[in-house]
Amino acid sequence: MYIGQGYEWATHQPMIKTVMDLYAPKFVLELGPGNYSTSLFLMYDIQLLSIENDIDWCEKIENEYHQAVLFHDLGSIKDEDKFSDLTRKERHEVRTYYRQLEIPVIKPNLLFIDHFQSIRTIAINTLKSRFDLIIYHDCDKNGVMNNYYDLIHDKGFKIYILETPSSGTGLMVRKDKGFELLNETMKYYIAEFIHDNPACEFMRLQ
Repeated sequence: MYIGQGYEWATHQPMIKTVMDLYAPKFVLELGPGNYSTSLFLMYDIQLLSIENDIDWCEKIENEYHQAVLFHDLGSIKDEDKFSDLTRKERHEVRTYYRQLEIPVIKPNLLFIDHFQSIRTIAINTLKSRFDLIIYHDCDKNGVMNNYYDLIHDKGFKIYILETPSSGTGLMVRKDKGFELLNETMKYYIAEFIHDNPACEFMRLQ
């Protein structure tokens, strides 16, 4: 599994930090652990459940961060596949997996999405009723098409988008605290990210 080193792989960090500060979730389900998300979540006093679709990446994250990672075997589905490539049977099996996940009754809670692109929207639509907050990465124009985010059923949530020159990050909030507070809280983390990653020329909350 290829994971790049450019800033675009980490553009969700200001959103994660803001949500952790402002909403203080106590449980996080991380679908797609990685160097730029798992390392952040482990800094907070939370219960973290990480699930990965690539067995080699599971082992790498476990060894590097000493964080247990569940392996969700997708069979012949590959990381580069799209939702439209999946058979009805494969879609059903993915939905069933998420429906059967044991989610602790710990509130507030956060669902973080950054795993195989073909199943991201399936995960959101299947799990959204059980979560207060959802962060999903790669929601720029190309990311929306590749991840089929236009199929998200967002009723009951307010949606915000952190725009960047590359990979955007979406936030679905069940109990909204308002744009002004979210934006004000995020300003510091945006400035911090751009300082550390000058190739990222801008970030703005929409």
